[in-house]
Amino acid sequence: MSGQRELFGFLNESVFGSTRESSDARSRMAAFAERWDYCLAKVYAEKPDAESDAFDQLRAAVAGAQVPVVVPSAAHLAPYGDLPTVVAELERSSGHAVLASEAY
Repeated sequence: MSGQRELFGFLNESVFGSTRESSDARSRMAAFAERWDYCLAKVYAEKPDAESDAFDQLRAAVAGAQVPVVVPSAAHLAPYGDLPTVVAELERSSGHAVLASEAY
């Protein structure tokens, strides 16, 4: 992994219809990261029907580590507010663009 930069992933698991879809999305994010010489260091996963603060944890981690964020698609960020505002906040605090693995 030498030379690879870290990035964090984020999933909102309520977007998926099955555990397999969630697992597939994690695999695609990891492949996306490798393709661009990144290491998917951690995936923050918001769980449906649970008291989860994964998105808040992601925001704090990104600001502290200044690493980019990859999401499967914009749908994973949509529940957290106005999409352009949420993306801008993550980009401002991380210093990097938010990446979408499905766009690749």
